[in-house]
Amino acid sequence: MNRIIYSCFILLFSVVLFTSCAMEEAFEPEVPEVETELPDSVFFILADPAPLTRVTYAGDGLHADFEKEDLVGCFALNDDLTAAEGEGFKPNSCYRVSVHTNITTGEDRRFLSPVTDSDDLNKSKSKYLFYYPYDPEITSLDQLEEYVHSVNTDQNDRDRYEASDLLWDICIPDAAKQSVYVEMDHAMAQIIVEVESGLIKEGTVPTLLNIPTTVSKLDLVKPDLATMTADMGVEGSYELAEDSRKSITMWEFGYATSGNFMFRAAVPANHTISSGSKVLNLENPEGNKVTYRLSKGLSFEPGKTYRMTLVKEREVVAPDEVDDDETWVYDVLDPETMEPVGLLCKEYLHFQPGNTYQNKDVETGVPYTGGVEPTKYISSQAWVLYKNNMTTGVPDLNTGYVLRFINDVKLRGGSATLEFAYWPLPHLNYYDTVGGLFTPSHGHDWTWTTDKEGYKYGVQTETYTDHYMHGGVIQWDGSQNVISWFSLPYTESEPDPEAENVVTNEEVKQGHVAIDDNGVPFLCYHPITENPPHKIALLSPHYLIDRRISKSRTVEERMYPLVKIGYNQFWMSRSLRAATQIDGTPLSNYNSADSLNPGLNLPNNLSEGGAGYIYVASKLSNTEVVDGVTYTYYDPYNQYDADEREDYLISPMYNAKALDGSGMLPTSTFTSSKYYMPTKAAVMSLMTYLGWSAGKKIITRQSRTRFTNNQQFIETEYEALRAGKFTDTGFNSYSANICGLDLQAEGYYTETGRVNLGSAGAFHIEDENKTDNQHVYMFCLPFYLVFQASTENLPPEDQFYYTEPWSLPRKVDCFAPLRFFMKFDGQADTGGVSVSSMGLATRSASSAPVENCDVYVGLEADEL
Repeated sequence: MNRIIYSCFILLFSVVLFTSCAMEEAFEPEVPEVETELPDSVFFILADPAPLTRVTYAGDGLHADFEKEDLVGCFALNDDLTAAEGEGFKPNSCYRVSVHTNITTGEDRRFLSPVTDSDDLNKSKSKYLFYYPYDPEITSLDQLEEYVHSVNTDQNDRDRYEASDLLWDICIPDAAKQSVYVEMDHAMAQIIVEVESGLIKEGTVPTLLNIPTTVSKLDLVKPDLATMTADMGVEGSYELAEDSRKSITMWEFGYATSGNFMFRAAVPANHTISSGSKVLNLENPEGNKVTYRLSKGLSFEPGKTYRMTLVKEREVVAPDEVDDDETWVYDVLDPETMEPVGLLCKEYLHFQPGNTYQNKDVETGVPYTGGVEPTKYISSQAWVLYKNNMTTGVPDLNTGYVLRFINDVKLRGGSATLEFAYWPLPHLNYYDTVGGLFTPSHGHDWTWTTDKEGYKYGVQTETYTDHYMHGGVIQWDGSQNVISWFSLPYTESEPDPEAENVVTNEEVKQGHVAIDDNGVPFLCYHPITENPPHKIALLSPHYLIDRRISKSRTVEERMYPLVKIGYNQFWMSRSLRAATQIDGTPLSNYNSADSLNPGLNLPNNLSEGGAGYIYVASKLSNTEVVDGVTYTYYDPYNQYDADEREDYLISPMYNAKALDGSGMLPTSTFTSSKYYMPTKAAVMSLMTYLGWSAGKKIITRQSRTRFTNNQQFIETEYEALRAGKFTDTGFNSYSANICGLDLQAEGYYTETGRVNLGSAGAFHIEDENKTDNQHVYMFCLPFYLVFQASTENLPPEDQFYYTEPWSLPRKVDCFAPLRFFMKFDGQADTGGVSVSSMGLATRSASSAPVENCDVYVGLEADEL
């Protein structure tokens, strides 16, 4: 049975630099202006050039990055950490952050340039100290040994929040003293509060209670974070003014990957809050103040981020049904601490031992006899648990634990099996000899039934076969993007249904993810009681967060559902909807605002046009009346405003020029993962994993609803186009959205005027070479390439790296939707990604490996 837990928690999520762990959240995109050449005089280079703010961390969770024109202070040091004196060693030199972008790779590198000639330090010394924010009142190194720093009490503003942080680094040049990487550490601590929408009044922010705001005698002349920490608390050093304890208003930052609201504040380190202390106020949706207390004592340390998560309720078992518009990826949380301990994914598993991935006739549950260890073929959707690595805190995608198989993939069709090829509701009395791919529940087959009016439609059989596969373990070969082995949940070649470790289709309904005393998740198939013997895991949805500057210069955010396909590709299951590049650069809208004659205002030669997008109109086969309005065209630009297009999830098509410059790719809001533009290699890796009938497996289940084999339809052509459905009458093979990519018939547009709304699914891909402008930067699945019988096996790759042979349009000449995918760091795969238009977050040679140093403490609502 399902059990709902009603409670609230506080989560403390720690990130320590040099022995650091991954941290969720990144700041709004701020892409600097491009400097075309890296100056020869560059000496100080800021590590990890990802375009994030200085008060958060780059892609590996280790380093803080800066924005163009930020000012930092610098002292040249002797080996004994005393100030260097003499010509060329100005005390408290001022350096400015500059940016160089490699035009070929798109990679950004940040470096430090002296503000004036007198600030340009001599490069002969062995150590340098940098600190931020720059303080012009500093005249000697002694002042940084007893530095005074205060945080703002009202941090609900980007500038006030950033000014509350304090960063520093003592860096060492390379052996030849030709360059030095500057890797900033945080002397302050940071608090992140994540709140479910139903717990806080919209437009309000939480307040931290009784927090010290001023620290004095802070010694920044220390070689590393550990040495600084060791000196804290020693008499005569690092003093917190008790009279500075105040309430701090937090900054409303945006969405977490769960979709919850997120707030941030920088606070001094080296202080303790005792158990039971009131720490947080917020205003609930009814307008009442709610106070929360710490359930355990908490000590703040520099360089750590303490994360508090408040949730109202969570379903404790995997949902039996997840809609196509919902995410298929969930973070698994410890119910006591809200610590992420794993990842639960609804995904398509394709396993054919013996390297026979193109054999479409072998279905889930068929035993494999070609090896010593027993196993079975798999072609099925399943809920799979991936445990977090205890060291890094990142999901270990090499091993998956199958909580339950949900739907088996059945290929049905052909003259010998027509009775099994009926399409399911809402289609009625429709089948075709091509048949299609259907998804009955695990162990069931596909058949048909007749309603009281005599209409036939496809259903799963009432009887089923138990395959005894629930609870099995899959091993991934990440380098090849295939499942290398599936271990059955029993050891005998023929299972004993009475065995304790054999789970039937009925018993699996009570299966859930539990957590042991060590915080490790595991699969459990015992009923959930009122007082279970172990903790029951909670689930939190994981989204791809698109965060960019809008045309109005405000931050615009959207959450896109994710689906896991293969080893380490987490794809957006809907296309991007945005009107600007990530830095706010507006994109031209090439639509014609003429509802009577909808069209496009394109230049005569598309290569002369700038970065832009279109909503393509499509002339209807017949005039239609929908909701009392007569339509000749389906025209999403003239017929809907921006809010209505968002409600209908209507996606624009972008030209490839939109990918240039700062580009469209957002920055990942979780530092253990990155977002990527798909490439030909990434798409072919996906298709190869899916294997036989790969095209059918990535396409949407949505096609214009058939009624009888005379090509009658239940809904109008207009309604079908608005929903992204396939409307072409040649669409004669059913697809069940097997892997969740849900590639809809949003079509594409080229200079030849071809508009394939209702007939093709497409999205832009990035050319790995970035030099050949004769490639069409588009991946396309026209219906005839997917559903003709000759494509039952994986087609040649040139059919999927789509090129129009009659016109060979260049990259600026086509418009197509955009989709991105996410990859977790620290996995075994190496290929299938591109240099993004945002640049790679490269790691310097001095970077330390990420370690898991998270601390989680509970929070209780104050009822006093």
